[in-house]
Amino acid sequence: MHSKTNELPVWVVVMEVCILNTVDIFKAQLAQSKLESYGILCELRTNDAGGMLPHLRYTQGAEIYISEKDTEKAQEILKNFSQD
Repeated sequence: MHSKTNELPVWVVVMEVCILNTVDIFKAQLAQSKLESYGILCELRTNDAGGMLPHLRYTQGAEIYISEKDTEKAQEILKNFSQD
């Protein structure tokens, strides 16, 4: 029998911190790759109807979300990202 709790399963990672917002989808994809290469799980979110309406990206941009526990490390990694 399962007990009812408000806890999430251990395999669920909540991506709640937006670490990057840009209208340049390629920059967002590069940032995502860079973070993942350092072992940081991240999620790229866009509001472009699954790529069918790419012009919508210019209103809200592409965003990279990470877990709160990785915020400091991700900020350090992306500190000079625009210069890379």
